[in-house]
Amino acid sequence: MQLFCNSTKGIAEFIKKNDKQVSLWDFNLGCPVFKAKKEGYGAYLTDLKTIEEILKTIKSSTKKPVTIKIRKSEIAFKLLELAEKYCDAIAVHPRTKEQGYSGKPDVEFALQIKKKSKIPVIYSGNANGKNYKDLLEKFDFVMVGRASIGHPEIFAELT
Repeated sequence: MQLFCNSTKGIAEFIKKNDKQVSLWDFNLGCPVFKAKKEGYGAYLTDLKTIEEILKTIKSSTKKPVTIKIRKSEIAFKLLELAEKYCDAIAVHPRTKEQGYSGKPDVEFALQIKKKSKIPVIYSGNANGKNYKDLLEKFDFVMVGRASIGHPEIFAELT
């Protein structure tokens, strides 16, 4: 289950209530939409102390795997350090929040994260049925997102 938040308020209770129904908990620090900007979560949550407190709360509230999704940013490598402390994997969407979902993902940036990471790295950004095998040679996992919108059959085709 993916979590969007800007404080620890209610996290432990929410996880306790829903932990049996989920496979893992993902803290999304990659969302670039206007509402995330307005509310100060997703890619707009940049206070490392707050982020660490949230991750610490998530990790201490479950025995399930914890992941974090980040974007290309000035704090990305600091987020990697926090992820290595509290998470089982990190997902990297190598576009800035200003780029949103447009422009070319910076695969080289994601590879820099991969090179420094002590935990598995999930690549996210324009992954599709044509490029996922190449991406899997470079990263531990690949997240197919937008390519599946309106085309859920893509998952059956990925082999």
